[in-house]
Amino acid sequence: MKNQAKIFKDILIQDSSIIRLSQKLAGDYPAARSRDNAAGLKIHAVYSARAHSVKTIEITGERVHDSKMLRIGREIKDVLIINDLGYYSLKVFSRINLYQGFFVSRVKTNATPQVITVVSGKISKNLKNSLDNEDYPILSDFLKHVPKKGIYDLVCSFEIEKAQNRTNKIPIIEDYRVVCFWNEKSSTWQVYLTNLPADKFNPDEIYELYKYRWIIELLFKELKSDYDLGNLFLGNSPLAYIHIYSMLIRLIISRNLYSWILSKIEPDEREKYGPMLWSKVFAEKSNEFLSILHQNLFGNKDVLERWNGLEKSLRHLAKSRHEKPRLSQRFTLF
Repeated sequence: MKNQAKIFKDILIQDSSIIRLSQKLAGDYPAARSRDNAAGLKIHAVYSARAHSVKTIEITGERVHDSKMLRIGREIKDVLIINDLGYYSLKVFSRINLYQGFFVSRVKTNATPQVITVVSGKISKNLKNSLDNEDYPILSDFLKHVPKKGIYDLVCSFEIEKAQNRTNKIPIIEDYRVVCFWNEKSSTWQVYLTNLPADKFNPDEIYELYKYRWIIELLFKELKSDYDLGNLFLGNSPLAYIHIYSMLIRLIISRNLYSWILSKIEPDEREKYGPMLWSKVFAEKSNEFLSILHQNLFGNKDVLERWNGLEKSLRHLAKSRHEKPRLSQRFTLF
């Protein structure tokens, strides 16, 4: 999978997480309607798999919808974006495709694309005749009439924009690849939407790519557990923002150092330095690191000896604590 991932300029994973605030701030930052008299902020993050760190972070009120935070331009060329369902938007996918980028996303359960081609997967004669006669079924109906097992690689037609009679606009229809996996445990279809070509990425590779979205889940877990952002009981808005931004700065420093450490060791050794393990190691050594940084900026002494000692200590800590790496720690794409 690593070799396949190298064809991308970068892999960006988007997600958001809610930071619960004191009820005193409910008037300024009201929670979603399911949480009366609660207050919350939302952190929108874009994680770069190449940099092993966050690329952009924005803080908004909890009620701001995730899809409004997507910004797609020419810089997305040759970049893969992995989205959560909160960011599901056919117009956004169309823009990514227009700018020659790539995407992988789950398909919403209420989506109604038409199946126009079956790339792989067994279907009945009746279903095949229906497709040959251009009587294209809705995806949900198609999945009801195929065996509940295996994988189906399809091409589906999506209505990106509906027709508007008053302005004489015709509907915008685009075809995208849809890969369906039957999940035995949940007895449901897991359905993924992508514009990655079938001749370069088989269905299993699409599934493996989407699993890397878990990286950003680990990032938010790190923020809420190791950085004390699980619940903020501060009733003062400026102080809440100061605390959140200070923790985000600390996270960025930690991840940049983590990326540097990875670049200095052999590729086959990198699994020993998982991001969650690194977070705890950095927390133990952060005061020493910041002390060296302060001395380098404002002192008049050579810090090279201290820095070399810190680097050696960091590597030793990570290596000594390393056990057999768990699946959640193996997200090294580049």
